[in-house]
Amino acid sequence: MDAAVLWRPDFLSSGTQLAGHPIAWFVEPSFEAHVSSEPGSAQNQLSYRSPLTLEYFPGGNEIIAGMDNPNAVPARHFVTVHTFIISPTYQSDQDNNTRLFEGEIFYTPTIPSLAAGIRQPLFGLTKVQFRWRPYIGFELGDYLDENGSTGATSKSAISRFVFRSAAELSLADRFSVTGSYVSRVELNEGGTSFNYGEVSGQMFLDPTLPTNGEPPHFSIGITYKRGNDAPDFANVNSVNAWLGIQF
Repeated sequence: MDAAVLWRPDFLSSGTQLAGHPIAWFVEPSFEAHVSSEPGSAQNQLSYRSPLTLEYFPGGNEIIAGMDNPNAVPARHFVTVHTFIISPTYQSDQDNNTRLFEGEIFYTPTIPSLAAGIRQPLFGLTKVQFRWRPYIGFELGDYLDENGSTGATSKSAISRFVFRSAAELSLADRFSVTGSYVSRVELNEGGTSFNYGEVSGQMFLDPTLPTNGEPPHFSIGITYKRGNDAPDFANVNSVNAWLGIQF
């Protein structure tokens, strides 16, 4: 079971102007759980995050108005939004006796001409949309508990350079293919690196729902996972079929 809960309270969001350009910020606490009975997978991993996101819009208010429009192609600026994310994070894998606390710092640009952050039609087909988003940053922190038999590094201090990316290909309103990849390089372990990726195919069972601005609530899919992911960096190589519920 993979589950996530996200909360974006209105009282933890606001905006202002800098030299005539909008700046917005918000805090979105989240909780994730990955539970499995399969040995060698994410058997009992829990994650708590409280990211502060700061967005700078050099293109002005018209950029904000078109952010959720799949066909919007703002042309005034190559980078329409500069986004900075600072996230205190607590992660644990109870089966492997691993716990850590860290701060994540990331930067990601929104570049409509490259479909970075905003869906764009492919081959002129409005029903085939693509978007992706790159992240670059650092993870800094400490292991509170660490199981030496896992793939985690031997030193307790965490200091990593991180590159992440996520992509989505939407086919009409019923199918999508998503993928994500993360590469971590230890800065205090002689350049040791950990790489992890996953690819999912998904079919939405209630595709007419987005007419009121909401995402589909029910879907089925299949996911392939491969690599070494936090917090314990145990090797994962699995294929999973699943039923998704979002509300």
